[in-house]
Order: sequence, then C-alpha cells, then structure tokens
Amino acid sequence: MIVMKPTFKSVFHLSLRMLPYCLPLAAVLIFASLSCTSCATGGAAATLSKISSTATEASLVLDLVDGFAGGYFVQHPNPGLEAKVDAAVAAARAALRAALAATRGSEALSQQQVDVAFGQFREAYAQLLAIAGPIGVLTGATVPASPDAASREGSLPPSAGARLVVPAGAELVPKVGP
Repeated sequence: MIVMKPTFKSVFHLSLRMLPYCLPLAAVLIFASLSCTSCATGGAAATLSKISSTATEASLVLDLVDGFAGGYFVQHPNPGLEAKVDAAVAAARAALRAALAATRGSEALSQQQVDVAFGQFREAYAQLLAIAGPIGVLTGATVPASPDAASREGSLPPSAGARLVVPAGAELVPKVGP
C-alpha cells in the first residue's frame, strides 16, 4: 500500500478548486457569527440563527444539485441542457447571496420581510427544479412511487435510474417568529 503525505501544493490546489463551492457556506457562517454577536435581544438572535441555518441548508442543496447534474452529464452528455442547469444553479446561488445581504444588519425581521428578501431565491430555485427535473432532480412532493411509474408519467426519461430528491422551495425560506 502506498501512503502519500499531502504537500502544501496539493492541499492548496485542492482548496482553490473547492473555493467556489465553499464560499456560500463560509459567507453564511461569517454572517451568522458577526450578526449574532451584535444582536441586542434574544429574539433577533433567534431570527438570524433561523435565517442562517436555512440559508446553509439551501446552499448545501444547491451543491447537491450541482454535483448530481455533473455526474449525470458525464454519463449522458448534453451540452445545451448542461449549460442551462449550470446557469440555473448560478442564478439560485446569486439569489441566495442577495437574500442574505438583504437580511444582514436587521435586528427585527418579520416573516413578510424575510419572504420578500428570499422571493428572488424562491423563483430561481423553482426555475432550477424545472430545468433539472428531466435529469432526475425531484422535490419530495413530485416523487413517483417507482422509476417505472415516473417513466410512464413522463417525469423521468425511460432509462433514468438515479434520482435526487430535494426540498421544495417553500422549505428553503426561513420561518421566523413563534
């Protein structure tokens, strides 16, 4: 068995390759740590904590969709659809960053303000699910009982075996308040 020690160059190269995937999560964690230390009340801290944890979950879901699509397109090349999926993932990530920026610094947010801030993300995520649906990305509500049933319903290609079940868009919008 060959055991290789990681060198600075190999670790640095790997970290640079992973940087685009880690930035949304890092931004959320930094936002949460900076925001929560300056909160004046426990209610504001709880609200920001809910926003932070939901945004982290949304970022991880986007990473899963991106990784699933990458694996799918290795097996089933389709440059046109791959470009659309990549653009939709990028748009959803940008909308999530914008939603976090809109909620930053606010000590008291109502559910209506959070819904407005995350509205663009919800729309971008819905578009992503519509574009990525044919490759097997489904929400919990749209998952058929079996792959055969999915093929009959036309929601999956007949040869598709792999599916990725993700939360619906409403589940990725923070719920604040009691």
